[in-house]
Amino acid sequence: MRKPAIKKILQIGIVVKDLEKSVEIYEKIYGIGPWEKLDNADPSSVRDMKVYGEKINYTVKVALCNIGDVQIELLQPTDEISDYSRHLKEQGEGIHHIAVEENATEFNKILDARKIPEISSGIIKGFGQYRYSDTRNDLGFIMETYDFDKC
Repeated sequence: MRKPAIKKILQIGIVVKDLEKSVEIYEKIYGIGPWEKLDNADPSSVRDMKVYGEKINYTVKVALCNIGDVQIELLQPTDEISDYSRHLKEQGEGIHHIAVEENATEFNKILDARKIPEISSGIIKGFGQYRYSDTRNDLGFIMETYDFDKC
């Protein structure tokens, strides 16, 4: 067996139609909260955004909540150009990605060997770079990874 490429699950990203309604359901029906709400429409919060290699500044409303060691991220696309918007049109609401802490050397070897394309990426001010890799054919979902050194 090869060296593990994935160390742990950090986040589950879920695309929703209506962020406020979804947060209300999580809180009032399931008792999941509190939520931190973000809006990346402010261009100073995220830079160098790309979708399939093309520089595109998309916008999305986000709500974050931790359940144990895993963060739940609700994402409401607010434009028609993000991958979140594509997901909502093609598959409806549901899991868009799983973010992991990876062994970067091993993970990148797999991406290269399998010719797995990057769906989108960007740099979040004060956080680092995020990258979505199209692991849907292999794993059934999109894999998100972070580079905290790129701020």
